[in-house]
Amino acid sequence: MSATALRRIFCNWYTKRLQISDLNGGEFILPAFNKYETIPFEIVIVEPDLAATGLLKWRRVDINNLSLSVAINQTFDTAAPIAYQTTWAKDESFNVFSGELAINTAGVNTYLGSEDSRPAYLELEIQEGTARNKIYTATITLQNAVTQISSIAPTPADEYYTKAQLEQQFIKKVMGAGETITMQSPNGLVQRVLGVGDDSLPIDQQFPA
Repeated sequence: MSATALRRIFCNWYTKRLQISDLNGGEFILPAFNKYETIPFEIVIVEPDLAATGLLKWRRVDINNLSLSVAINQTFDTAAPIAYQTTWAKDESFNVFSGELAINTAGVNTYLGSEDSRPAYLELEIQEGTARNKIYTATITLQNAVTQISSIAPTPADEYYTKAQLEQQFIKKVMGAGETITMQSPNGLVQRVLGVGDDSLPIDQQFPA
């Protein structure tokens, strides 16, 4: 899937926390992950820039020799996470990992069941040779979805006016025998009735409603 709506994560591997960007060290809180999602991510690893002055206090870690894995599970210390992605493309010019994390897995679906939401754990790990670093672990929310992947849009129900309803909405060009037009004052207390008699004389009467 080629996506333009990427969820971007900046992970400070020194502090093991997420931050807003590589220029802003403010804390970033992940939103809920929904059942059936396949989320396109860009993940950037940052660290303090000891040579920086002014506002530029962070730098992107060189990922040339690194690999990344992202896991979600309902418990710790498992060999079979309910969502797991170990294959990430690398843009070594910008030091960005990119890929998709599939939440639409049998493990996630079973764990959520019919619950509105359930807690889980998210872990980011980087590897370099035999070295492993758990750079971020946090509690997240797995949330159920309104629709399924194969959902079908309902057909709107057509509604039709009856003849009687239509005739109540408009004044006919030629009204029925003996019919009059009744107008009502703004306060609803006075009515004016217009019509014509059999003697060809006009009817124009005003009286309390």
